[in-house]
Amino acid sequence: MGTKPEHGTAACYNQGCRYTECRQAGSIYHKGQRQRRAETAAANPDVIPHGTVSSYSNYNCRCEPCSKAKADSRKSHT
Repeated sequence: MGTKPEHGTAACYNQGCRYTECRQAGSIYHKGQRQRRAETAAANPDVIPHGTVSSYSNYNCRCEPCSKAKADSRKSHT
């Protein structure tokens, strides 16, 4: 088994730690990931798998198929 990551890192959060510092680090990391995906998609829209909640959330795509997928997912949670 490998060594446990240091607290306050996204790696520690990804291994299941929910200390405040690890949650914050995970949040910062994932926000950056979403930003990088959105920038990639803006430069090359063909990389987006349209019609998915993931594309709506991770690529910030607001096309009709992605918006519909997000709306449908909200309906299924109520």
